[in-house]
Amino acid sequence: MNPNRSWLLAALAAALAGCTPAPDEDASTTNAASSAVMATGLYYAAVQPQSAFWVQAINLHADGSFEGSFGDSVSNDSGFLSYGDGTYAIDENARTLTIDTAGSTTPATYDLVAVDGGVQLTWTAGGVGNAAFTLVKGPRPASLTFTGDYQIEGSGSLAPGAPLLIEYAASRSTCPVSSSTSEPSVVLEMIVDGQFSEVSVYKLPSRAQGGYYRVLTSVPSGHTLSMWFENETLDSNGNSSCTDWDSSFGDNYNFTIASG
Repeated sequence: MNPNRSWLLAALAAALAGCTPAPDEDASTTNAASSAVMATGLYYAAVQPQSAFWVQAINLHADGSFEGSFGDSVSNDSGFLSYGDGTYAIDENARTLTIDTAGSTTPATYDLVAVDGGVQLTWTAGGVGNAAFTLVKGPRPASLTFTGDYQIEGSGSLAPGAPLLIEYAASRSTCPVSSSTSEPSVVLEMIVDGQFSEVSVYKLPSRAQGGYYRVLTSVPSGHTLSMWFENETLDSNGNSSCTDWDSSFGDNYNFTIASG
């Protein structure tokens, strides 16, 4: 690992605290994106939907993959995340979106209709339809990218409540691929203001996209945001055969949350 990491992290935290949000993604980068009901970018619920609607935010990429915040923010999944059957990206016509987590018997399907400034979704699961709700298009989320050469790249402002995309290079894990899993699992853990008794845990997708695991969350309220990663390989019985911590040698990765 980079011996100058502490200095780099301090500089990055200071830079992130004063950055302005990055511009939105270009909606015309591919035919799929330009012809789609949902162009690339971040869509979020302006008014919190009922819990049954499940989708709170979707960040769509030009290749059709996505990451989202769902339900009560306990389940945070990404496009192409599951080993089970299902659709994990929006097709080139983008008229429907199906989100099927591993082991799900009733994947949720959303019919998409373009509306001013966003997209309207009607949720169907188990053959039962539900009332439509609208996701509005917002600015590109702030991001923290943990690269394969053990650097950290950031964009946007870590403002409380702002969406935050975290990308983690699959090559950072020293746990080997096992015969029972195609890739090691990665778990992100975060705390605010050093409160280890209040840890937020996010299981990153089962498969990396473009060499990175990605998760969409939001910046919590507080002064400092600390995070670390647990890499693990499971055997055929679901038991851990390798555990590897990525935590800046136990100091964790620490960032300054922007003040109002």
